[in-house]
Amino acid sequence: MTGVVTVTPAAAVDRTYRVPALVPGIVNRAEDDHHELSGKGVNVARAIAQTDVPVRAVVPLGPADLAGVAGDPVVVPVPISRDVRVNTTVIEADGRTTKVNAPPTPLEPAEWDALSAAAVDAWHAVGSGWIAICGSIPRIAGTGALAPFEELIERAADAGARIALDSSGEALQRALQVGARIDLIKPNTHELAEATGQVLRTVGDVVAAAQQIREAGVRTVYVSMGADGALVLDASGYRVAVAAAPALVNTVGAGDASLAGFLAQAARGRGLDDAAAAAASWGALAVSQVTTILAGPASAPPARVSIPAEDTPLSEPALTLREAS
Repeated sequence: MTGVVTVTPAAAVDRTYRVPALVPGIVNRAEDDHHELSGKGVNVARAIAQTDVPVRAVVPLGPADLAGVAGDPVVVPVPISRDVRVNTTVIEADGRTTKVNAPPTPLEPAEWDALSAAAVDAWHAVGSGWIAICGSIPRIAGTGALAPFEELIERAADAGARIALDSSGEALQRALQVGARIDLIKPNTHELAEATGQVLRTVGDVVAAAQQIREAGVRTVYVSMGADGALVLDASGYRVAVAAAPALVNTVGAGDASLAGFLAQAARGRGLDDAAAAAASWGALAVSQVTTILAGPASAPPARVSIPAEDTPLSEPALTLREAS
């Protein structure tokens, strides 16, 4: 067994409110609320930490945030000068979810260098395995330029780490330029449609678009397809895993939970069928829970892995921005 290190360059404090119904333009009163340190990599690591797989979450944290993780066995804090952003989620009684994400907290060049170094140090500490770069990539303060995350990929790959990336937009496009150093990329269908310029209406459309990502040198593409399951494509072909959610309560964080399931199985040395099944299973459990961090992955519903026909329609098609307009 190996370990998993997640890197959350754009960490956040997630504040979640539950309301009977959200009515725009008036004061809405919450029935309850809670907050927690979050961000994609934190969510992934917290889920994996409930298994026997060694895991660390490397996170940049500002002065107001550091005290909250003192003594935390999972979080590896990298001190920065600014407090991290606050993301807000509003969940209605019928499960409809509205999320407002603040822009990523910019990092100084020295802070980015410290984050990269901490990621590789943590990877050695957990006994090698995976480094997963999760979520938005922040800007370097005063420049407007994305942090040079490609340097982290190169540094980690040179050390021998297996690299996973869960990001989108400009970061995903740039990552494809160093695709040969990346073992796993995890877009959802909408991110995949934007990255490839393809409209995704069937399983075959998703396979073809994922194959475009593989042609950049990426070894495995895992596509989160929501209710349609988890599609995984590598050199051997594709498979789709589907699990039935116990309930639909909150969809925020489901993609992070599914990536956690995939990486937990991969770190154990399991094959892609097992990894895909865990991804679908953990994602299905996540949507039945209130919080963005998965609880109790051992109770996740079972998943079925199959190779559906390519003309199988998606229940949630994905359009490019141009097609959508």
